[in-house]
Amino acid sequence: MTKNIQTTLPESSFLEQFDAADRTELSSFGEFLTYDPNTILITEGGVQDFLYFVVDGTLHAATQRGKSLLGRITEGEWFGEVNVIDPGTASATVTARTQTCVWRISRSGMEKYINEYPLLGAHILLSISIQLAKRLRGVNERFGLKNDRAMLSIQV
Repeated sequence: MTKNIQTTLPESSFLEQFDAADRTELSSFGEFLTYDPNTILITEGGVQDFLYFVVDGTLHAATQRGKSLLGRITEGEWFGEVNVIDPGTASATVTARTQTCVWRISRSGMEKYINEYPLLGAHILLSISIQLAKRLRGVNERFGLKNDRAMLSIQV
């Protein structure tokens, strides 16, 4: 892992409410990092206290227990959001598949940002919620739960 010289988050559908100055301010609450291919950013079962935004590159999220690829994470997507919202250990291992640049912010940094910029913080939380909902729908489809209302009563 190396520090990246980038200083501002790029335009993205997840940051559509943010102008250049807003993205620069948000960027200052975290850090940009670059990872080589095959570098593990998050280890399943380990402590995970960061929200990541992919600036460039491709990563894989996989479970070691089931040795299953959960999905690809690409430019403009968030990951690590579950533990930032609900602290705990990582539910998957995330590995860079290509040269990858990410921006990351700690849970405490995110709380500080939300306290200082509540409206923009709400937009971030909404974009994270949308991404989580899409991932949940994808899991439901993979397990045949798409139209089975009885099966959707899974306790969370």
